[in-house]
Amino acid sequence: MGAQGLVSDVITGINILSEGEYNIGDTVKIGTYTGTVLSFTLRNTRLKTTNGAVIYIPNRNITIVENLTHGSHSGWSMNINLNLSVDNDLTTVNHAINTVNAALKDKFKNQIKKGPQIIGIINQTGSSITYQIHFQVVANSQSQVKNAYLSAYIKEFNQQDIKFSSLPTKQENTTTS
Repeated sequence: MGAQGLVSDVITGINILSEGEYNIGDTVKIGTYTGTVLSFTLRNTRLKTTNGAVIYIPNRNITIVENLTHGSHSGWSMNINLNLSVDNDLTTVNHAINTVNAALKDKFKNQIKKGPQIIGIINQTGSSITYQIHFQVVANSQSQVKNAYLSAYIKEFNQQDIKFSSLPTKQENTTTS
């Protein structure tokens, strides 16, 4: 049985290498695992997931590969949700967001595929509104982009006396085709 698995790993490994399905550094989805390819051999593929775990996948278990780095994949969808007081002037909020977006545009031009796009109010509860900004980002850049933009939004909002109702939140790790 062990020899049969080894032969299956090697045959699949040869197919992966010859077809060029992915390369080291590509972000791929293999089965339920999504991560960056660290290495691949005739026997297995090694991925590093977004939470830092390293996964070893025997090649015989690889049936479908979704390469998120290449092709028509449009990026990872990421939203920044800002929970604001309803007492804020929305023109001032939009101006502050646009100021930050313009200031960071060049710095993140290689990480952001689309956006940032102001969605606006997506929810209202009592004296709180949730204001959303949407991005399409390159795989594995969500945290870097989110942290930079969220920090800049908070700083600009404090300078403009825009009040939060609670801490801002983020949503990420969904893909779009």
